[in-house]
Amino acid sequence: MKCIFLSLLLALHLGASAQSSAALCRAWGGKAGIQAVMDDFVPRLKADTRIGSHLNTSNTRHLAPQLTLQLCQRAGGPCQKKDRT
Repeated sequence: MKCIFLSLLLALHLGASAQSSAALCRAWGGKAGIQAVMDDFVPRLKADTRIGSHLNTSNTRHLAPQLTLQLCQRAGGPCQKKDRT
């Protein structure tokens, strides 16, 4: 769990840097690779006794797709947020 979380933080930090590029997104396996990590990460996060209770009022069904989108964008990927209409 720590490894996944640290990887996410590193990717977000690198994605925010001026030198970000699509290479980081490709290294994660593109959107599909990031989605696979998030699909594994969110249930683990929810089950964690230290932090899971903070997600009780969250819509966890949408958490993995939203984290995927955010990480994909920050990693220089082609993902774009759709505006709510």
